[in-house]
Amino acid sequence: SAGKNHRINDCHIYDIGVIGVYLGGGNRETLEPGNNVLSNCVIHRTQNVERSFFGAVTLDGVGNSVEHCEIYDLFDIAFWAWGNDHKIQYNNVHHCLRYASEKGLVYSGRDPSAMNLQVQNNFFHHNGNPYGYTAVVHMDDFACGLVFRNNIVYRNDRKAFINSGYLHTFENNIYI
Repeated sequence: SAGKNHRINDCHIYDIGVIGVYLGGGNRETLEPGNNVLSNCVIHRTQNVERSFFGAVTLDGVGNSVEHCEIYDLFDIAFWAWGNDHKIQYNNVHHCLRYASEKGLVYSGRDPSAMNLQVQNNFFHHNGNPYGYTAVVHMDDFACGLVFRNNIVYRNDRKAFINSGYLHTFENNIYI
């Protein structure tokens, strides 16, 4: 319910207690997109008060995008995604999940009606920690419809953790 066609551009967001940006909007009942965009931002050192289960960026609603951002130096998740038809694209994500376990840089779950999360053309590198397993993508408890394409994944723990769900697509990624 955050409205439509809003943009957050060229910001430096850091030393935040919990979530750096909560990007909502669009209507889940009609699937009308919010078209809200977070772009060209640098986000780091969020999660300083609540260190678990909060993304530096949380996507909610329908049809919102995070693009061309650098996200780094996080205790936990980079992107928490709820809803439909969101895009996470052209981002540089590194040195995250530093104290997490059973988490992903991109995390979604517990709603099989949330579909078509598109994660494409990103560079995910140097993420994870020695304390427990982490993944670039964690689709938890019946999350469905992930499209993971054209990403470069370098020096991360696991590539993906899929805990049930259906219609996930992984194509044309480079894993090193």
